[in-house]
Amino acid sequence: MPLSSLSAIGRVDLGAMSKRTESRGFFYQLVSIFCLLAIGIGIAGYLYYRNQREQIKKNAYHELHSIAGLKVSQISVWREERMADALTFTEDPASSLKLREWLRNQGDSRVRDEIFLWIRSLKEHSDYDNILLTDAQGIPRLTVTPGTQVDTQLQDQLEQAMTLKIPILSDLYRSEADGSVRLCLTAPIFDPQDEEAPVIGALLLEIDPYRLLYPLVQSWPALSRTSETLLIRREGDDVLFLNKLRHKEDAELSLRMPLSSRGLIAARALSGEDGEMQGMDYRNVRVLAYARAVPDSSWLLIAKTDFEEVYAPIRRLALLVAFVVGVMIAGAGVSLSLVWSKQQQEALRKVHEELERKIEERTAKLAKANEELGEKAALLELAHDAILVRDLEDKIVFWNEGAVETYGWTADEALGKIFCALLSTEFPRPPHELKEELFEKGRWEGELVHTTRAGKRIVVASRWALQMDSFAGPRGILEINRDITEQKTSEEELKEYTAKLERSNRDLADFAFIASHDLQEPLRKIQIFGKMLMEDNNGCLSGEKEDYIARMWNAANRMQILIDDLLKYSRVTVRFEPTVSVDLNILVKEVLGDLSCALQKTGGSIECSELPTIEADRTQMLQLLQNLISNALKFHGKEAPVVRIYCPGGNDNVCEISVEDNGIGFDERYLDRIFVPFQRLHGRGEYEGTGIGLAICRKIVERHGGTITARSTPGKGATFIVTLPLKHAGTGTALSRE
Repeated sequence: MPLSSLSAIGRVDLGAMSKRTESRGFFYQLVSIFCLLAIGIGIAGYLYYRNQREQIKKNAYHELHSIAGLKVSQISVWREERMADALTFTEDPASSLKLREWLRNQGDSRVRDEIFLWIRSLKEHSDYDNILLTDAQGIPRLTVTPGTQVDTQLQDQLEQAMTLKIPILSDLYRSEADGSVRLCLTAPIFDPQDEEAPVIGALLLEIDPYRLLYPLVQSWPALSRTSETLLIRREGDDVLFLNKLRHKEDAELSLRMPLSSRGLIAARALSGEDGEMQGMDYRNVRVLAYARAVPDSSWLLIAKTDFEEVYAPIRRLALLVAFVVGVMIAGAGVSLSLVWSKQQQEALRKVHEELERKIEERTAKLAKANEELGEKAALLELAHDAILVRDLEDKIVFWNEGAVETYGWTADEALGKIFCALLSTEFPRPPHELKEELFEKGRWEGELVHTTRAGKRIVVASRWALQMDSFAGPRGILEINRDITEQKTSEEELKEYTAKLERSNRDLADFAFIASHDLQEPLRKIQIFGKMLMEDNNGCLSGEKEDYIARMWNAANRMQILIDDLLKYSRVTVRFEPTVSVDLNILVKEVLGDLSCALQKTGGSIECSELPTIEADRTQMLQLLQNLISNALKFHGKEAPVVRIYCPGGNDNVCEISVEDNGIGFDERYLDRIFVPFQRLHGRGEYEGTGIGLAICRKIVERHGGTITARSTPGKGATFIVTLPLKHAGTGTALSRE
């Protein structure tokens, strides 16, 4: 089926489908309703989920806050109880008296036994793990556990308690004896009724934190898989964990973590942050936590629960919400799809009927379109240019009769061949660059060299255009080639002829220059010897012979002037001077200085307006202005000559200079003649000169890429108009001779 037929059927289908506009509008309405319902249900579900999540988080923080407060309160009470025990030992008169008596007289065994029984009873009925009695120098004198010594790390605390006469509870430390974790309560012994009485000893009560303090910290009032309480303090640049940990063995006073750890809640708490926190615990697990400082200590307590445990209920809730939302959205979708399905069936029935009618109408139009397409194809066959179509792989898919006439291959022989291989194409640039330009701009034009079937190389003017498909994508390349071999041959012959003509002109100019230069030597001898004969004849020559010699000498002088003018004319094209920036106002002043004698002789005057600055050969511009102004002074009438020089117009690229006089003028019928060398409109007896000055002017102007002309009326003066470019290729560029 022809391509046009397929396109026509496609257009019929599109025309039929266009009748579904109302159906599509209804469909879009249903989709919009469904989307709004889905978005509304989704937003409601999300808001409910987010509200529940925030509520769970709020409840978790409230619980952590309560537990942290409870633990801090319990620890504070426990510490106060220990301090109360120490004050009892220090301030109780009976106990203090016995201890003072024995420390003063340690040889009294009865008192010693009483104190030992009292200490042992105190150990057995309290939380103290060991009790040690020291003298004022800190030397152990009596202990429940034989061989017990005072830890060196308690020496400072012992001295401070004796100095201040107050009990002191130490921080958690590791015992030097067995490495166990301990606290120590130091109670100084002195007479409480005598403030000036010296301290004579001290009671050191060792506390095992595993018996009461650690269980107090570790207990959690509710059932939890991950919750725990941390007791920490700062030690240098580290966080030191003081209590037993739920998720790490032997961590008390052993586990250290740097304060610089980002996200570590313990580091953040010791850095000054308190209250509610989210971050990572010592396991690098995300947790919710609440931090509070323990009063009158360096301890800080953190109650924490794993993030995963806190939000475990919300995950189940999220699944439930997602399920409910999904069911509601699916129900809305099913309901709307049923409505759409019923409307679609009715719309499809109408479209089917409309499509059948359109196909019948289009069938008749396709037949007519095929006839028109056949006529256009016949026109392509009548063209003399080679017209071909190639696919994107450069295979020829169309080959007209013009291509057969141009290259010699028939359509059957050319179809399916790679065009550049068949025609032995010579490209001006690499083929891939031409294709890139074609795909970028949609077309390409240039010259190619092809080889015909007969082996003849021909030059063609080639034009390529990108053929697009219905989806605006490239499908092929249209190409038209016109044989311009004869035209290119004629152009080459014309170039050769032009080059020969230029060489001939240069040779003639060079010859004129050399010939004029060589003629001057014999001419000067004629002038010199003629003058000598005129001055030194001593009456030897008759008057007639003296007249002959005078005529000869005058003729030689005229010949000298003619040769000088000829040299000037030839130098215009022979000499090559680079262009420079030339201010024409300065040149006019120089010319007026050179012509001062002529101005004085004729009584003439010069009026000069502001002239431009141009890029030109300065010497030749000086010659141009001098010739034009001297001509204006020379060809004057009875009145004194008045010469006006001005610039009437121009643009950004060229300037126009006018030299106007009030002289004798000329008939414009002879306009072309006055610029020809040695052509004069007046006899030699009327005005001096050789008739080459204006010819030199035209040569100079044309060499600079300008023009010169004149306007005149006999008896009313003349105006010479020079048009020159303001700039050339660049300052310093030498003007080529013509």
